[in-house]
Amino acid sequence: MRPLPMGIYTPLPCFFDDNEDIELFQLLTRSKVIAKAGTIPVVSGSMGEAIHLNREEKKTIIRLARVALDEMSLHGIPIVAGAGGASTRESIQLCKDAAEAGADYVMVIPPGYYAGALLADTTAIKKFFVDIAEASPLPVSVLPRSSE
Repeated sequence: MRPLPMGIYTPLPCFFDDNEDIELFQLLTRSKVIAKAGTIPVVSGSMGEAIHLNREEKKTIIRLARVALDEMSLHGIPIVAGAGGASTRESIQLCKDAAEAGADYVMVIPPGYYAGALLADTTAIKKFFVDIAEASPLPVSVLPRSSE
């Protein structure tokens, strides 16, 4: 596993064409720009695009980010992938998908629809994250919602 270094982590936006398909060339190009700047890419995160992607598209984004880094001989740079879903089960599956696609770490955010209820009950929010971390094949980091 690639170590998670101290430094700047940059969300990698996902670009879409007029048919709402991923602009693969743009994704590859932007991954390289971020890497050249010396920052660590965060893919399929909470910049807004993740909810518009299906599981296969999320895996494609992770794979392409790895290709971009490897093409630049930046094999030691880790990839952090967003793996927050609407439920514990979905988040666990996204963690497994991220591992399969080549991510090194995952970042999980509280599910938006239930965030208020989870955050009001510290036992529930702790269980949400612990259950995901225990089932994830990758180390999990917690991304708090900006409004909390």
